[in-house]
Amino acid sequence: MVSKKQHLAAAQAKGCQIIAEKHAVLASETANKDLWNELQTANSHIQELELELAQKIAECTNLQSELEKANEKLAKYQADSNFWKSKHEGTYHELCLQQNGSKKRHINWRNRWKFSRRLRLKPLLNS
Repeated sequence: MVSKKQHLAAAQAKGCQIIAEKHAVLASETANKDLWNELQTANSHIQELELELAQKIAECTNLQSELEKANEKLAKYQADSNFWKSKHEGTYHELCLQQNGSKKRHINWRNRWKFSRRLRLKPLLNS
C-alpha cells in the first residue's frame, strides 16, 4: 500500500509537471505572439520601403526626362552656335579679303600718285 506521503508527493510532482507544461505552453505562445508581432512589423516596414522605392523610381524617371530635354536643348544650341560661328568666320574671311584688296588699291593709288608727282617734279628739277 502506498502511504499518504508518497501519494501526496506523487500528486505534488504531477501538479508541478502540469504547471511546468502550462508554463512551457505559455512561453511558446508568447514566443509565437512575439514572432507574429515581429513579422507584422517587418511587413509594415517592407511596405514603407516599397512605397519609398516607388517614389524614388518616379523621381528618377522625372529627372531622366528632364536630362533628355536638357541634352536636346544643348544639341540645338551647339548646332546654332556652330552655324553662326561658321557664318561669322566666312564673313570675317570675306572682310579680310576686301580689306586686303582695298589696301592693295590704296597702295597702288599712292604709288601712282608718287610716280605722277615725280613726273611732274622732274621737269622742275632739271631746270
